Amino acid sequence: MEFLKDLAKSLRSARTVELPDDKSSAYYMLMSMIIGNQYRSVSDLLSGPKFDVNYAHGRPNRNLLHIAANCGSYECLNILLKKGANVNFQDMSGCTPLHLAARNGQRKCINKLLEYKADVNIRNNEGLTTIHWLAVNGRTELLHDLFMYTQDVDVEDAQGQTALHVACQNGHKSTVVCLLDHGAEINRPNHYGWMPLHFACSHGQHDTATILLQRGAVFLPDKSNKTPLDFCIEGGYCETCDNLLTHFPKLFEQLIQMVRKEHLKESMYLKVLKFLCKKNNEMADRILVALAEELSNIGHNLLSLSSNVEVHVSVLLTCVRVLCKLYTSVYQSMTSSIQSAVANGVTPVSPKTIRIFKPAESLWQLLEDWLNLLQVEFDQKSPKQSTENLVENENGSHSAEKPNTMNTTTSSNASPQQQKAANQYLDVNCSKDKLQVSEGILKHISLEDQDVIGATLPRICGVVQAFYITCSCHTESEITSPRFIEFVCKHNKVLKALVQRNTTVIFDHFHFLLECPELMSQFIHIIKLQPFVKRREWFYQNISDDENPSEVLHIPATDEDILIINRERIFDSSCDRVLKENPDKLKKGLALKFDGEEGMGQGVVREWFDVLSKEILNPDYALFTQSADGSTFQPNSNSAINPDH
Repeated sequence: MEFLKDLAKSLRSARTVELPDDKSSAYYMLMSMIIGNQYRSVSDLLSGPKFDVNYAHGRPNRNLLHIAANCGSYECLNILLKKGANVNFQDMSGCTPLHLAARNGQRKCINKLLEYKADVNIRNNEGLTTIHWLAVNGRTELLHDLFMYTQDVDVEDAQGQTALHVACQNGHKSTVVCLLDHGAEINRPNHYGWMPLHFACSHGQHDTATILLQRGAVFLPDKSNKTPLDFCIEGGYCETCDNLLTHFPKLFEQLIQMVRKEHLKESMYLKVLKFLCKKNNEMADRILVALAEELSNIGHNLLSLSSNVEVHVSVLLTCVRVLCKLYTSVYQSMTSSIQSAVANGVTPVSPKTIRIFKPAESLWQLLEDWLNLLQVEFDQKSPKQSTENLVENENGSHSAEKPNTMNTTTSSNASPQQQKAANQYLDVNCSKDKLQVSEGILKHISLEDQDVIGATLPRICGVVQAFYITCSCHTESEITSPRFIEFVCKHNKVLKALVQRNTTVIFDHFHFLLECPELMSQFIHIIKLQPFVKRREWFYQNISDDENPSEVLHIPATDEDILIINRERIFDSSCDRVLKENPDKLKKGLALKFDGEEGMGQGVVREWFDVLSKEILNPDYALFTQSADGSTFQPNSNSAINPDH
C-alpha cells in the first residue's frame, strides 16, 4: 500500500518512483522504460549509485545496454554508457550490444557504441562478428561506417564463413558489391569448401550469382564434390542455372549428365530444363537430342551386364521420363496435330521428332537383338512336341478369349479409325505368336540358361519399359502406340517367358500389360494369377496424374496403417498413436477404428475428430473456471489435471 502511495505521489509530481531494492525488480522496471525510450525517467532512476548498470538478468543474461541497443533507444543507451555500462558485455549467446544494434540496423546506436570503443571483432558463440550481422541483413549503408574500425573484411565465423558468404546467401546485391569493392575475397571457401558462388546458387539468388560471375568467381566443387550447378538443380533454381550456363557454356554437358545421378530430384531437374527450353527452339532441340543420346548410352551400359542393375534401371527410367515429359511440354501442339491414322503399318511422325529421338534407335535395335537371341535359345531348348501340346491346350482353354483379343480397343473414347488401326496391327503382327506358351520352354532350359535369364531379366525389362514410355509420347493418349504393339506381338513368346520367370515385372516394368487392353488380353491369364493386393496397390499408385502429385488421393490403408484408438482414453490414445506414425502417411489420409468396435471409414474419422476436439477443449482440464459474475476466475474443483489444488 505504501508503494502505491509513493507511485501516485510521483505521478502527480510528474516524477518517477524510486527503484526497488530487489535487483531483479529494478531491472524489469528499467527495462520497460528503456524499451519505450523514456530516457528522462531512466536518468532520474539511475541518478544515484543504487543500481548496477552492468547487472544482467533473465535467460539471455543481457544487461540494460543490450536492451537499449536492440530496441534503438539511443538516449537511454547514451545514459547507460555515461553511467559506466560495459560496452563489450556478452550475453548468453555471446552477443554484445554492438551485435544487436548491427543486426537491427540501429545506426545511431552503432556509432555511439563505436565511439565508446566497442570491439568490432568480438565473436558470438557461433563465431559471428559485427560485420557478419550487417551483411546477413543487408545493412549496406552501415558497412561504410564499420570499415573505418576493421581491417579484415574476410573475418570468419565458426564455420569459416565470411560476410560475403552470408550476403550472397541472402541475396543482398548492394552488400555484395560493397564487400567486393572493399577487398572481400570472391573465391574464399569455408570449412566445407563452399565459396560465395555455392551460397548464392544453393538459395537461388541469381542476382548475387550474376555479380559474382561478372567479378570472376570460379566454378569448383566443394569437399563433398557438389558444384554450384548441383545446388541449382536440387532447388529447381532456373534463372540461377541459366546464369551459370551463360558464363560457363561447357556446363551444358554436365547438366545433361546429371540425369545419371542416383538421387536426382526429377521434378526439380525437369523444372530447370523446361525453363531453359523456353528460351528458344534451338536450345530446346539441343537439350532433347542430348537427353536422347544420354538415354542411349545409359541403355547400352545397362545391357552390357557389367553395370549395377538397380541403379542403372532407375537412371534409365528417370532419363526417359524426363525426355518424354520435356518433349511433350515443348512440342505438345506438334504432337497433338499428328493424326493417329496408320498407312502401310507406319504411323506418321514429324521429321523433328525423328531427329530428336534418332540417338535412341540404336538402343531399341540392341533390345531387339537381345530378344531375338533369347528367342533362338528358347527354340533350341524347347522340344517341339511339348510346345505343340502346350499350345493346343492353351488354344482350347482360351478359345473363348480369342475374339476379344483381336477386337479389344484401347479406350472407349478412341475413334473408329483408331480402333481399326490398332486391330490391324494385332491381326497382322500377333496372329502367328498369339497364345505362344513359355511355361514349357522354361521347364526345358538348363540351370545355366536360367541363370542367364535371371541376370538379363531386370535389364531387358527396364529397357522394354523405357521403349514403351518413348513410344507412348509419340502418339495420342487415346491409343496405344502401334509400333509398340508390333514390338510386343513380335516378341510375344520371349516376353511371356520373362513374365513367367518373374511375375513381379508386371508391376515393376511391364505397366503396358495393365494399361493397354490390346496387350492385356494376351497376358490376362498371367495377370489374373497375381495377388489382388498387388494389383490394387499398383492401381492406386498409378491412378494419380504425375504432373499433380499433391492432389489428394484416398488410398485404402493396410492393416498396419490403421490407427486403433481407445474411446475411453481418446485424448491420450490419439496422441500416442499419431506421434508414432510417419507424417507423410498421415498427410495422405487417416484410417482408424475404435478399439473393440467394427466400424471403419470416413464416417468414423469424422466422429473421431468431433469427439477429440471436444475432449481437447474439455473445460474440466482447466485449473481455473469462470465465476458466476463472469469477470473473475476461481479454482476449478473438477479439474482433471489437479483436482486437489
